[in-house]
Amino acid sequence: MSILVAPPERADARLSLGPATLQQLTGRAIIKSLVSSGLEKPWDWAIAVPARNEAGRIAACLAALQRASERSGRTVGLVLAVNNTDDTTVSLAIQHLSRSGMPHVVIDVHFADTEANAGHARRLALDIATEVTREGGFLATTDADSLVDTDWLTDAQRLLESRADLICGAILPLDDERETLPPGFGERCAPEGEYAAMSVELAARLDPRPHDPAPAHGNIGGANLSFSRSLYRAVGGMPRLHCGEDRAFVALADQLDYRVAYAQKVTVRTSCRLNGRARGGMSDALLARIHEDDPYCDELLLDAETAAWTFWLRGRMRSAANGDRDIMLRDLGISLDDLQRGPAEPFGILWDRIRIAAGLFPSQRLRMSDVRRNCPAMRTMLERLRTGDCPGDSVGETRRWILSCLPLETRP
Repeated sequence: MSILVAPPERADARLSLGPATLQQLTGRAIIKSLVSSGLEKPWDWAIAVPARNEAGRIAACLAALQRASERSGRTVGLVLAVNNTDDTTVSLAIQHLSRSGMPHVVIDVHFADTEANAGHARRLALDIATEVTREGGFLATTDADSLVDTDWLTDAQRLLESRADLICGAILPLDDERETLPPGFGERCAPEGEYAAMSVELAARLDPRPHDPAPAHGNIGGANLSFSRSLYRAVGGMPRLHCGEDRAFVALADQLDYRVAYAQKVTVRTSCRLNGRARGGMSDALLARIHEDDPYCDELLLDAETAAWTFWLRGRMRSAANGDRDIMLRDLGISLDDLQRGPAEPFGILWDRIRIAAGLFPSQRLRMSDVRRNCPAMRTMLERLRTGDCPGDSVGETRRWILSCLPLETRP
């Protein structure tokens, strides 16, 4: 296998890329230059950042990462993968990092058109990050248009060493850019925000997870993920997707029963720009909510009835002994034999098959009008749960409880 590295005079130090990284790149990308520093000893943390045409933002991003690195007291390095850029992002990053003394690897890479996206660049940066991080170390990823909090790594490490394997941190808008959004934007999005918060609480009450106590937020974004190096390798790395690689990665970890925590305190602030680099990313979502009369909402949101069924059944299946699990599945018309469970299979894999067998999927993605229509039922469920009025232990009792929470006109 070989990779073209050119021009040679721009490579201050060469990094020995592992087989997985070589396999990913060969035939699909050209590394135009690779500059590295501070590789003398393995890093405790490696931060992976994809970037493309971010000359106007990269200095602020790197400065914030440097502050977080210094506050952590650990050996922290950066892997910056700049893909298909036609501005000065690479040279500005190298200048900043050289002055800062922060250990780093900067890659100027050209992907084929079908792979010239943040998903592939993030995968490349993280794969290299595993090569330069010590055994037992940690990885994190953010975006080049984002500013991490000064305690970002400190807070993440505290959680990773105590109760979590993967952290989905809070992603907030940059204050100065939030003010540039059109008047009334917040009011237009308020129903979705309220419904998402209620959905998170409903899940926590029906399927509590000790490693992810309230207040959790339920959001997933590549701008704020941190996890152990061992987890990254166990799930097979960041999925190579043009968009949504972050959510697919978290789903893989959850499927293998890794402890995923949604931490409010681990904070990143990100751009609200409407001319984003990633198709299907945050800027497209903002534009839809600005210009469409009835935009689609977050794809993870479920209608109230499906959400309650999903969270209740998942919680019961997670905690139930095999005998009780058999009874619930039989009441749902599902046989454990049909699920073909392996002897040491993670619960997350079994749950995916149960969910499919039980048909616990919405018929279509929710629009803003759907969210408004489902809000009353969601509120009723939470009001009853908060007062101790909970679903029963059986499928039949729970079915009756859920139906009683639905508005009369929507009950079957």
